Amino acid sequence: MSWPEQAIKICGVRSVEAAVTAALAGADLIGMIFAPSKRQIQPSLALEIVQAVRATAMPCQLVGVFANASAAEINQLAQQVGLDLVQLSGDEDPTIVNEIQFPMLKAVRLTNQNNEQAWYDIAQSHQHVRLVVDAHVPGSYGGAGVLADWSAAAQLAQTTPLLLAGGLEPNNVAQAIQAVAPWGVDVSSGIETAGIKDLTKITQFVKTAQQALDALRVARRNS
Repeated sequence: MSWPEQAIKICGVRSVEAAVTAALAGADLIGMIFAPSKRQIQPSLALEIVQAVRATAMPCQLVGVFANASAAEINQLAQQVGLDLVQLSGDEDPTIVNEIQFPMLKAVRLTNQNNEQAWYDIAQSHQHVRLVVDAHVPGSYGGAGVLADWSAAAQLAQTTPLLLAGGLEPNNVAQAIQAVAPWGVDVSSGIETAGIKDLTKITQFVKTAQQALDALRVARRNS
């Protein structure tokens, strides 16, 4: 697997309709949550979503999100469902990187806790590991709708490709991309209405993020 040049991730998907909408809109990554969460999905539905997205023939990749699961559990479920990569969103020990059989995203919250510095080093030295910068919300492993620290994320983005998550939505994603200059963006609650993925918001988010990321890429090439 090779990473896309820039990435828009639609996460917390729990329906075939939302996943296909995201794929057809041009999302690069579609995430499904297997960790305990209000957005948790069962493997049988995840398999349906994977098959439906594959049938679109769009070049997007399927991500499974885990938190503090064992490497054996992650590998088994990822193989069962047919994922392209996995995301670790808990307090995983960095040594797990040697046991996971899939490319991975690792969520960090810029707190310098839970071995985060070791994960920064891994992301800089391992081609198959990239970071997701999320907000620090005690008791939450993501999807809380709180903005991450854009200033700190921008500093990290200068040396490490990262997905910016945390409180993004169609109305602020362009500003976030301009402020942080990330590899990509990650959204979940910001494209929901009453806790359900909103198809119009998904399409709007992807379109707005694509325009901002394209502008960033052009600016980098011209600098």
